[in-house]
Amino acid sequence: MGMFAGRKLLLVEDEAIIAMAEAHMLRDAGYGVEVAHSGEKALVLYGSDPEISLVLMDIDLGMGLSGPETAERMITARDVPVVFLTSHSERVTVDKVRNITRYGYVIKNSGNFVLLSSIEMAFELFEAHKSQRETVRLLRSVMECHPDVIIFALDTQYRYLGFNERHRAVMRTIWGKEIKEGMNMLDDVIGSHADRIKAKAGFDRALAGDSFVAYEEYGDERLSRSYWQDFWSPIRAADGAILGLTCIVLNIDDLKRMEARVETLEAESNLRERVES
Repeated sequence: MGMFAGRKLLLVEDEAIIAMAEAHMLRDAGYGVEVAHSGEKALVLYGSDPEISLVLMDIDLGMGLSGPETAERMITARDVPVVFLTSHSERVTVDKVRNITRYGYVIKNSGNFVLLSSIEMAFELFEAHKSQRETVRLLRSVMECHPDVIIFALDTQYRYLGFNERHRAVMRTIWGKEIKEGMNMLDDVIGSHADRIKAKAGFDRALAGDSFVAYEEYGDERLSRSYWQDFWSPIRAADGAILGLTCIVLNIDDLKRMEARVETLEAESNLRERVES
């Protein structure tokens, strides 16, 4: 039995004989199985049984709700992984579920091993995404606690997982872009090729697992700031896998002015000492 044995599945299949055979095989593999022969019946079972942790959904359910329509309603009500089943491999069939969050696509009669492996992979992907979502939720809480600090988080493809309002305002001011989650920071936001190369170097270093501090020195009249300190860190899942990166950016103009003032005072003091001697 697999590592997810004991979990309850909902099998949605309009052909009774196929449903009976698949349910028997899945129960032998250690899963609990509920069976529905229509989309409408599936929604009733799904809504009344919170223990259902994965749905095996036939794309073509005959009359009534289709598989994709049923899956969309399920996901809206409660987030669980959905694996689609079909007798057809044509592109038009795949396109029916293209815009639906799914964790697998299995051709019927491809064998028990393929189906069971697809179920285990779907559970693993769902757990990884769940860990990522929880991490992002916590990051958002931290981000909004520091309105004067620039904070953003990206996934491994440089897409926004989250950001605070300060970062949103800075991107609007510098690049004239209204950012949103899922937008690719390198491709869709940063407008300068040189800045993209520089940013990517920092992103890739963090995604390689390195936490580090970087100092920036430049003049930008649009922000009325000159000195910045960047804190980069990878986002890790419980198993250590890297899910993305965070960057916290602090303006250190006041610190630089203080350092300059200290240097001036030290120079004046040294000059007085030489004059007096």
